[in-house]
Amino acid sequence: MQLWPENTGRASDSSWPVYAKLKWLLVDGDIIESLFHPQHERRTGLSVLIDMILQTSLSLLVGAALASAASLTVSIPSTQLLPNPATLPPSTHAVLLGPPGVRYDVPIRRDNTFIFPDLAEASYLLTIHSRDYFFNPLRVDVTKAGDESQQETIEAWQTFRGNEWGNKGSSYGSGIDSLVTEVKPAMHKAFYQARGGFNILDFLKSPMILIGLFSVVMIFGMPYLLENMDPETKAEFEEMQKTSPLTEAQNSASQLQNFDLAGWLAGGSKDSKR
Repeated sequence: MQLWPENTGRASDSSWPVYAKLKWLLVDGDIIESLFHPQHERRTGLSVLIDMILQTSLSLLVGAALASAASLTVSIPSTQLLPNPATLPPSTHAVLLGPPGVRYDVPIRRDNTFIFPDLAEASYLLTIHSRDYFFNPLRVDVTKAGDESQQETIEAWQTFRGNEWGNKGSSYGSGIDSLVTEVKPAMHKAFYQARGGFNILDFLKSPMILIGLFSVVMIFGMPYLLENMDPETKAEFEEMQKTSPLTEAQNSASQLQNFDLAGWLAGGSKDSKR
């Protein structure tokens, strides 16, 4: 058996795929044509065997590549805040941001899960966007396993907006080549605020209302208290009023009001002295 015969001139063409080149063989002096020319092909036992070997090898390579890729499954469980996750709108989706240019956006499935297959080795930020609920963001790391195998380790932690990327929260689990974790809603979104009703206690606690009530009590209550005082207490109270700064201020104000500016300018004060 001779590979790549020069007399054919076709197997040495670099533009042909490798799979096609491998089928240009000389078996007992017969040229086995490529699959690209089925009308000239003469199928022999060796040709069929080569086809089977190549197809099996390609299948094994594809299966190994898919098996070594990490996958992440995020589910939304039933909680007191969200008793039935199936009520989430179809617009609910999850976004997984990785290095520059890497972004995965998947919608919610019927079983209330988000699936991210074939994740490359990197560090990601997972955010769940919903119309009615807030969800905590997660940090997802995909790294090679410590051994020499092709397996990958995937881990998830809670992260915090506005903090350093290395600031990790509670762990959401880890796995080899795949991870299934749950993310619960943190808070319900409120787009409308209910109008508050009238509350008499809040009305009476207002500072302006308290000052007004105190003034009313002093105006109507002080004369009644003065009338019911005994003579000694009343005399002491009057003496205190005479010496109080408020009384002096009132006297000064009354003197200013009764001041005769025209008479003072005309020299009335000098005539009174004479």
